[in-house]
Parts: sequence; structure tokens; C-alpha cells
Amino acid sequence: MRRTAQSSRRVQSSCGGWLTPRGRLRRRGRKKIDGNRTILLTGYARLPAGITASKLFDVVGVAVEVDPETGKIVNAECTLATSLARDFFRRLVVGSGLETEFASIVRTLESRYQGSAQKALVSALKGVLEKYQSYHRNG
Repeated sequence: MRRTAQSSRRVQSSCGGWLTPRGRLRRRGRKKIDGNRTILLTGYARLPAGITASKLFDVVGVAVEVDPETGKIVNAECTLATSLARDFFRRLVVGSGLETEFASIVRTLESRYQGSAQKALVSALKGVLEKYQSYHRNG
């Protein structure tokens, strides 16, 4: 579906949003996240010996970008060995409330992520949650 006008031109994308003239994706019904207001939190935990990731790193690192006004996770990354595992982790946590839905995030990780680094990921996320709570306490 296209709409063309002299001053603006929008093209509907395959994911239901709109591409602006500069190629930026605008999604309907979602609050725009201001990247200048989000915070980045990290957590680390020791990996079990004998897994591939432990050959590359001694610890698993988790970085989470959070909207401090809503507590929603807007992006996440971890240091697992494969891109599939890193992407899977991201899809499990992005969109959840870090503090309000933490127990649900942990249950989801425990039920859906069956890799050897499961406990380390949960432990690293607990470190992230503690830093988030400290950020709010200290303002």
C-alpha cells in the first residue's frame, strides 16, 4: 500500500509499519523510545567449565538497554558463543519489564533456554536487576 504526496511519501513495510522517506521504520501503536534517555546495565556470571563459550570467555556478560521511565527492556545482548543463542536470548528478554516481570523472564529462560549457560545467564540478569534498582534508589 502506498501513499504519495508532494511533501511526504510513505511505503508500508512487511512488518506492518511505515517506511519514512529517509528509510526509517515507524511502527503503529508503539511508543517511540528516545535513545538519549535509555540506560545501559551490565551483569556478569562465571560460565560452567567445558562449554564452548567458556573456551572463549571466563564469564558470560549480559548488557541490557532499559527505558528508565517504563522499566521495559528495549535491547539486550550477551556473550554466548553462537549468534543463534545470542539472538534467542535477545528475543526472550526484549519487551519485558526488567523489574516488574523479572520472575517471568527467569521462568522463560529456565523453560525455553536449555543451554549449559542457563544458570549463568540468570545470575548475570540478577546483577543487571540489582544495578537497575540501585540506579532508581540513587536517582
